Amino acid sequence: MAAFQFPDPAVNPTVVNPITGSTYQWKEPPGKWVLIAQPKTQVSDLIWEGDNPPAPPEDYKLWYSTDTLELYFYYCDDNGTCAWIPTSKPITMLDDLDTAVAELRTDIQAVNIATSENENRIGRTIFFSDTAPTIFPDEVYDDVSFPSELNYKFWYDTARLELLILFRDEDGDDSYVPVSIPLEALPDPGVSTEVFTYTTGRLQTAIEENYLHNLAQDTSIDNIKNDIVELEEEIDAIAPSVERGVWKFNLGGAVSSRGQITMYDGMDQAGSPIGLFKGAQSVWLNELDSNGTPHGFANVVEGDLLELFVEGDADYGLFTVVATHDETEGANKYWVIDVEFVRSLSADSTVDNQDKLRVKIIKPPSAGDNTSYLMKYGDTIDDADSEVKFKWNEDVSLVANENFDIQIDDVPRIKIRTPTNTDPDTAAVQIERFEDNTKSFAIRGKSINGNLVDLLYAYGDGGDEGDGIAYYGKQPDKTNSANIATGGFVAKKVNKAISAAGLLLGEYQYRRNNDSSVSGSIKSNGTTNPKVLSQFDMREQNKTGVWHGKDFYLTYIVVNMFIHIHNNGNDSYVGKITSISELSNGVRIQTSPIDSLCAGNFYVDSRYDVSFSYSKYF
Repeated sequence: MAAFQFPDPAVNPTVVNPITGSTYQWKEPPGKWVLIAQPKTQVSDLIWEGDNPPAPPEDYKLWYSTDTLELYFYYCDDNGTCAWIPTSKPITMLDDLDTAVAELRTDIQAVNIATSENENRIGRTIFFSDTAPTIFPDEVYDDVSFPSELNYKFWYDTARLELLILFRDEDGDDSYVPVSIPLEALPDPGVSTEVFTYTTGRLQTAIEENYLHNLAQDTSIDNIKNDIVELEEEIDAIAPSVERGVWKFNLGGAVSSRGQITMYDGMDQAGSPIGLFKGAQSVWLNELDSNGTPHGFANVVEGDLLELFVEGDADYGLFTVVATHDETEGANKYWVIDVEFVRSLSADSTVDNQDKLRVKIIKPPSAGDNTSYLMKYGDTIDDADSEVKFKWNEDVSLVANENFDIQIDDVPRIKIRTPTNTDPDTAAVQIERFEDNTKSFAIRGKSINGNLVDLLYAYGDGGDEGDGIAYYGKQPDKTNSANIATGGFVAKKVNKAISAAGLLLGEYQYRRNNDSSVSGSIKSNGTTNPKVLSQFDMREQNKTGVWHGKDFYLTYIVVNMFIHIHNNGNDSYVGKITSISELSNGVRIQTSPIDSLCAGNFYVDSRYDVSFSYSKYF
C-alpha cells in the first residue's frame, strides 16, 4: 500500500489521511501539519448512552436509551429527513423475560426427551444372549416392505463370545452372521486363561481342519490331472494329433515373438486381425509356443481339423484346414494356416487379447456323415436336409448330476435329470417357459362336447399377472371325485357356502379417520360413534396374522351384503355394502349404516370381530 503524501499547504491547508481516517491541518506557527481529529475506535465513542439522544445527533450513529433499554440508529432518508429508529424490539418488562425463560425450559425438555429416545434405540441395537434373538418378518405399508423395527442389528453370543450382524442375502433371507473371525477373548486383564485357551484352541482346530481339507483337494487335483492325461491319450488313439500346444493370443496381429498367435479375416496372408471365431479365415502362429517348444506344420494338410480352445473359458473354435504357408525362413519365424470355419460355442464366441489358446490339429474321421451319429452338446447341423432322430430300445440311465436337454433354437426347452434332495427346485423332467402369450406344455384330451382340445396347459402371460395353468376338463361331480377343480368352480361353491353361513374374517384393530392405516387394521371415515360410519379401509390380513388378501375380498365380498363389526360387549355396527374397491394394501368398503343395529362406541386400537353375510342379523 502506498504511503500517504501531504498536499501543498498553500493549496489545501486541511487534509484527511484516507488510510487512518485522521484529519490534519497546517499550523503557522509552528510550520507543520497538526492532528486535529481522529476516527472513533472505542465503543464509548460510537454509542451514546443516556435517557435522551445526543446533541447534536451527528456526533453518534447509535444511541442506547437507558430509559427504554432500547438501541436506536440515526437514519436520514433521501429527502434529508432524519430520525432515531429502533434497531429491535425491546425487552422492557419482566414478563418478557419470564416468557423467554419458559420457552428455553421447553426446548431443554425436548432435548432431554430426544436424548432418552436415542438411549432406548441404542439399547435395542445389540442383543446379549447365548441364543439368537427372534427375527421378525418385514412390515408392509402400502405394498412397500420395511425391515421390522423389533429386530436387533447385532447379536453378541455370550456362549461363544462372538459378535454377529443381521444380514439379508440375495434371496431376501435374514440371518445372523459373524462380523469377523471370533478371536473372542484376548489375554487382556480380566480375561481368564481358560477362556483364552478355549478360544485359541478352537482357532487352531479350524486351521488344522482347513490344512487337511487342502491336502485332500491337492490329491483330488492330481487325480484329475492324471485322468486328463489318460483321456488325451485315448482321444489321440481315436483321432491322432498332428500338432498341439499353447500360445498367447495377440489381437494386434503380430506373431514375431515367442508364444504369439493371432487370427485374420482373410486368406493368403491378407485381411485384418480379428477375435471372432466365426469370422476367422486364417490362423498365424510363431513357431515357438509359450513354453518355447518349436513346432513345424509341414505335415498339416488340407482337410485336417484345427481346434482352438480358450483356457479358463468354454469358448472354442473348430476349423477345417485349407492351406499352410511356411514363413520360417525370414527374420520372424511363423506359420500361416488358411482355414474355413466349422463351429464354435455360439455365434459370438470370441478370444480376447492375451488369452491363452490351446491349439490342436487332428485328422478328421475316416468315414461317416453328420446323420450317422449323435453329436456332442453344443453341435449344430447346418444341412437343412439332415435330421437327428432319437430311439431307445431300453431304459436310459442317468447318474446323479447328469442332465439331458432337448433344445429348440439353441435354448434348452425340456430338461431330464436325476433330482437331488439338496436342490428342490430341480425336477426330474423340467419344461422351460417359452415366450409371452405362448403355451409351453399341454396335455391333449377330449372335452365334454367330444372335441380334441388341450385339457391342461401352462401358458406365459403377456402382462403383469404372472403365468398360469388352465384346465378345461370335467369338473368334480361329487365330494370324492379325483377330477381337477378350477378356480371358477371353487368360487361358485364358496359363494354358496357364504350365502348360507356368512364369512368370518377374525379380529381387526380399529383406526379412526385421522389415524394411519396399519397392518391388521380396519379404518373408518369417522371416530367413535358407529352410527355415522359409512366407509371402511380393510388391510389384507387381520390382527392375528391371518392373511386374506384383497383378491379374496374382491371375490367374496359383494354389494348388498352386510358388514358386521362388534366386540364381546355392547359395541356393534351393521351396514349394508354399497360398493367395494381395491386399494394398494387392501380394499375400501362403502356402506349404509343400519342405525337400529349400531350401538356403543368404537375406540382406537381396540380389537373388533369383522364378518360379512347376506343377513343384517347374521
